[in-house]
Amino acid sequence: MSFISMEDVGITAVSHSRMKTHEGCPRKAKYKFIDKLKEPGNDAMNRGLEIHKQLEGWMVNGLKPKGGDYSDGVDIPRTGIYNRIRKDVARLKLGGYSLQPELQAAYDKDWEPCSWFGPQAWMRVVYDYVATHGTHHVLADYKTGKVYEDHDQQADLYALSAFKSGATAVDVVFYYIDQNTVQPYTYDPDELPALEEQVLARAEAVTSDRLYPTNFSWRCEYCHFRRENGGPCAH
Repeated sequence: MSFISMEDVGITAVSHSRMKTHEGCPRKAKYKFIDKLKEPGNDAMNRGLEIHKQLEGWMVNGLKPKGGDYSDGVDIPRTGIYNRIRKDVARLKLGGYSLQPELQAAYDKDWEPCSWFGPQAWMRVVYDYVATHGTHHVLADYKTGKVYEDHDQQADLYALSAFKSGATAVDVVFYYIDQNTVQPYTYDPDELPALEEQVLARAEAVTSDRLYPTNFSWRCEYCHFRRENGGPCAH
């Protein structure tokens, strides 16, 4: 009996993080998503997860109506960027928007919703919250650490997924917790063809790859899979 190797099949489901990993180093993408090799966590990652969990808890259990405002059921700091998140969420709720925190969505190649781990899953997107009112969608992400250029590509993917889900107007907002700043994006349907072309090109580069060459660069110094760390990479 013969079996089909995962290397022959390739990476069939992508996300912004998977595309970003492949763009940085296809070989690393192979180690992570085909060979299923694990990377150890670190303090920065653990802190980011804790902050996301804290904000998710506040979104799920908090925001109980009190007069014309909303009080918190879970304590989060009342300073800086947290107050901006509070105000934005309260404004959306008072405006009649339906909010869903920590929403995971998977789509097939026709942008039809499907099971996250189903065989048809092609694009996976995770939003820290989604607010909808009619065909206006607001998509948000909480970010710890620095501002990176690829975040624009993530916002584009968010917008494309919303348009494909029936939105006619899309706002994306990234909250940078450590930087105490907010990056808003606004999209209209005229941008859909360009968004789709860009995202499809990124996805195709990942799903069509069967060679997974090493991209030797400064990133190698921080890679868990490098030779000096006892990893399988030749570099």
